[in-house]
Amino acid sequence: MSKEIQDASALGRGYAIAGGVAEAVKKTALTIDPSREINVEGASTLQECVKLMRVAKAGKKNGYLLEGMACLGGCIAGPGTIASFNRVRKAVLEFKNQAECKSPLDNETIDENLKK
Repeated sequence: MSKEIQDASALGRGYAIAGGVAEAVKKTALTIDPSREINVEGASTLQECVKLMRVAKAGKKNGYLLEGMACLGGCIAGPGTIASFNRVRKAVLEFKNQAECKSPLDNETIDENLKK
């Protein structure tokens, strides 16, 4: 019998999908400080990342949380992918939804000192 994997929060499991890292950072930051305003901008392909970085360098994204994924749709659609994007995205989302803890702040496998 295989042991169920429960070492990452739902937010951590979503990193590989475009927008997943930013979602995790934003939700965790808002849990810590709900009064904070967090603007997010994401790019998904190297070309879009370069465009976003140029806009940011011009000062038009000051204060934004920027997420750049080299592959369209995120890491789940990278060059080593052997399954369709939609099938992999669905599987990752199902795995994400099966997480016992939703946030890294709730994850008991993380040392308390690291959560501070």
